[in-house]
Amino acid sequence: MLTFTCAPEALRGFRCGAMPANPPSAAYLATIRRGLVQTGMEERAARDYLRERCDAPLSAGGGGGGMLN
Repeated sequence: MLTFTCAPEALRGFRCGAMPANPPSAAYLATIRRGLVQTGMEERAARDYLRERCDAPLSAGGGGGGMLN
């Protein structure tokens, strides 16, 4: 999961692994999960979705770089 606070010029470093990625905080994930549930997603599906996105590699179409491992 990459937030909008990442400067565009830093993105390349994250994608190639030159810059370490920090995992999202539990509070941040809980907020996003609650929002997904409020928009109709099942609780388990929201948790699974966030885990998948946080475990995905940082790439042009990827997610967060394995941050929950």
